[in-house]
Amino acid sequence: MKKLFLCFSSLAFTTLSFAQPAMWGTPVAPRAESVALAQSVPIADVHMHFFPADRLTVPQLMQRMQESHVRWGGGAGIYSTEIQAALGANYISALGFKEFTKVLMSSGEKALQNIEHPVFAEFFKEAEALMESGKARGFGEIHIDNKTTVNFNDPFGRSISLESPVVQRMYEIANTHNGFIQIHYDKNHRTVDQIIAMALRFPKSLTIVSHCMPKGAPDDLRKIFDSAPNVMCEISGATHIHGIPRIVTADGINSRWLQMIEDYPDRIMMGTDSCCGLMGRYSEIVQVMRSRALSAMKPETLEKVAYKNALRVFGLPN
Repeated sequence: MKKLFLCFSSLAFTTLSFAQPAMWGTPVAPRAESVALAQSVPIADVHMHFFPADRLTVPQLMQRMQESHVRWGGGAGIYSTEIQAALGANYISALGFKEFTKVLMSSGEKALQNIEHPVFAEFFKEAEALMESGKARGFGEIHIDNKTTVNFNDPFGRSISLESPVVQRMYEIANTHNGFIQIHYDKNHRTVDQIIAMALRFPKSLTIVSHCMPKGAPDDLRKIFDSAPNVMCEISGATHIHGIPRIVTADGINSRWLQMIEDYPDRIMMGTDSCCGLMGRYSEIVQVMRSRALSAMKPETLEKVAYKNALRVFGLPN
């Protein structure tokens, strides 16, 4: 398992260097009426990783959340009964990352589409029970496509169809229990249409697009939101701290992303994606999201993105 997460770390820290694409916009300064609220509002971190390989204990995680006024967290990473005990109903418990990665590392990319694989056969029995009991809320973060020309040979990389039998089974379970699936799906020629198709096929499930679709542009999310009411996205991992300032730069949130968020304020959530060595910068990531992203939004949008949307869709306690 340690080798598994070292591979993940190597992928996560592939930093891309490029000029600011026009489709992302230009940095926007904070709104005067939103600055104070952005600093005080509670946060629901819907892309919160917790990996034992990071040598972080649950009490340490709880302390960092408390220091950053993050009251709810989860949606990605490894399902943890310890975090569930510590956060209680404030835990957005997600399943599947560990098993999906284990199959990839042991049996290769093709096996990710094999519903009969022994790991998946056992996992889905457990997932059904956890979802039925209410201990788990959904699945995530499930990587569908994360290959680039930089990391094409990385063992953690894969490019499969969202409509594969294994992922469809996750959707079936989520649909039965009104749960969610958080997917990491880099934009390619099929991404947008597949997300729409799967969401419409399973209307009682919620699809959360990690990082508002890596390589994607605001117009991609507009098309998805207009076509499928049960899809949301979260704005983690697309910052200068992560090495990919697609949405949030050191100078502010990008204008075209900000406009999309203001146009669809009920469809966007917050996340940190502090995986793979970034947990030591957790508070810094939260502060950047407060001072560069939330502060540029209208106050009512700011509150929805920071926590109110998450409370609504996950049924979290206020």
